[in-house]
Amino acid sequence: MASGVAVLLAILLIVVPVYSENYVVNWDQGVTYDSWGSDKTINVGDTLEFKYGVTHSVMEVSSDDYSACSTSNTAQIHSDMDTTITLSTPGTHYFICATSGHCANGMKLAVTVSGGSTGSPPSTPSPPAGDGSNSPPVTPSSPNTPSYPSTPSKNGGAMLRVDTTLLKVVVLLVFGGLVVLG
Repeated sequence: MASGVAVLLAILLIVVPVYSENYVVNWDQGVTYDSWGSDKTINVGDTLEFKYGVTHSVMEVSSDDYSACSTSNTAQIHSDMDTTITLSTPGTHYFICATSGHCANGMKLAVTVSGGSTGSPPSTPSPPAGDGSNSPPVTPSSPNTPSYPSTPSKNGGAMLRVDTTLLKVVVLLVFGGLVVLG
């Protein structure tokens, strides 16, 4: 029995917490989002928190709809002015503002999501850009930081989560070890 407990403790010590990051996007006109994700490693499980004024919205669209600024798929239009979207699949995710003319004027964002989490704490995203007419003022973290339309989230960007697949493997190993040692 004591050896079973030792195996259990050893396995639990192997489980490393996995971090997910919340990226705040100050969603506004006059901002170029083309290079927004170029300095970020975005993983499955990370979130995008879009903050925007009453005249804007967020819509996740296909690649074709992104290129054409088409709002033909109206199933997922968010207009609550503070929309959080969990990136649950790898690949490129496309977002546009569904307000007429806004996408064509640059209010669109393509985000490439990696297949897995790195397991390391996240880096701090850069401060926002734009005219700020529809967003609350944000103080940059340092005067030499490049200007991109993102800010750290209210909780500093890191949220602890346990990878459920890893947890399932650990549980199976523990029960298998207890049965064998049993």
